[in-house]
Amino acid sequence: MSISSSTQPNKQEQLAAMREFSNNTNARLPVLFLLDASSSMNGIVRGDNQHILRQEYADGINWNIVTGDNIVTRMDELNAGLQRFISDILADPLAKLAADVAVITFARTTTTVKEFGPIRESDSKLKITASRENETLLGKPLSWPWPNSTAVNVSIGHTGWNTTSPGLS
Repeated sequence: MSISSSTQPNKQEQLAAMREFSNNTNARLPVLFLLDASSSMNGIVRGDNQHILRQEYADGINWNIVTGDNIVTRMDELNAGLQRFISDILADPLAKLAADVAVITFARTTTTVKEFGPIRESDSKLKITASRENETLLGKPLSWPWPNSTAVNVSIGHTGWNTTSPGLS
């Protein structure tokens, strides 16, 4: 399993974030979005006049290549929900100070899209794209630092996910 980051803050940004974190005395609420970005998220939820153009076989799966009007995919719905969350946080001054948000996507690999930190106006441009990987990461542990420097481990399985951490109860 590999973990990569799409946004690596430079040292100046890291120092500014640490300063902002230490100056904010409000209660904090860590929020983690662990989002499926596998190719199955390209599945169509709804649309008008859908027509199958052709079928393709890839990675052991038959795929229908579809055209139509007003096509909405699972990934479109995921992004709409993420954008709604971000705009709601930005609109609420208290929530904006309290929420420390991270976004991690997974398919065969994981990607850190946003490190833990406050929601900013620039986060309203966050858009998750579906991977070309057909496999979804299931049952492999994932570990990253929690905002208070406690390591958190997450296991994703067919029955859901659970977290373990020596410092959290």
